[in-house]
Amino acid sequence: MLSAVMLHSMGFAVNNSRAAQFVTTATAKPAAGDLPKLSTGKTDPQEILRARVDAVFAEGFTLAKVGSDDVYGNLAGYQIANYWSEADYSWGHIDGAMQYSPKEAFTLAADLKTLATDKPVAVYCYTGQTSAHVAAYLRVLGYDAKSITFGVNGMSHDDMPGTKWADTEIHDPMVVRFIYIMFHNLRWNDHAFGAIQRFVNPDGLIFWEHIHLITPK
Repeated sequence: MLSAVMLHSMGFAVNNSRAAQFVTTATAKPAAGDLPKLSTGKTDPQEILRARVDAVFAEGFTLAKVGSDDVYGNLAGYQIANYWSEADYSWGHIDGAMQYSPKEAFTLAADLKTLATDKPVAVYCYTGQTSAHVAAYLRVLGYDAKSITFGVNGMSHDDMPGTKWADTEIHDPMVVRFIYIMFHNLRWNDHAFGAIQRFVNPDGLIFWEHIHLITPK
């Protein structure tokens, strides 16, 4: 199983280093603002999408991740997105984190436009896998999104809700690198676009509703 064989060479172990710092006080989302402004020089929706995905590949995974220590060292410097259900969010979360419901939140009709465009968006989930998918998708749309590596497994493992890993299950933190490599080697054709929409887009969105809003400059 991919999730059970990909997370240990960087010295990660499940831990509870931030358990005492989790809070239950909810932080409200800001009012909806503008979408990121992108410049691809393209006018065709598929070409715009291709340019954006190519740009995210070129950046690499380093820019799409952040450690929990870095986030806790500068909480005000990030908009923190908790990608959990409301029930699990109420169990506890990073101070200042805002709850975004999986498979619902990041659409124009829901909460996409509440994400910051003037600071990084640090997304976290249970293990860091889903948040990495979300970060990749949001980066394609132009947000400076970063996945908090290893999720709450790396911050408050013992009592957390949701998916837990044991140390013996964690072998190599390469999950999103695998995603980037896989898509980097895809041929640009209809099948590739369909795969990107299904895989990079965790909410099952229709990508074109966003692509059509991108005005070349």
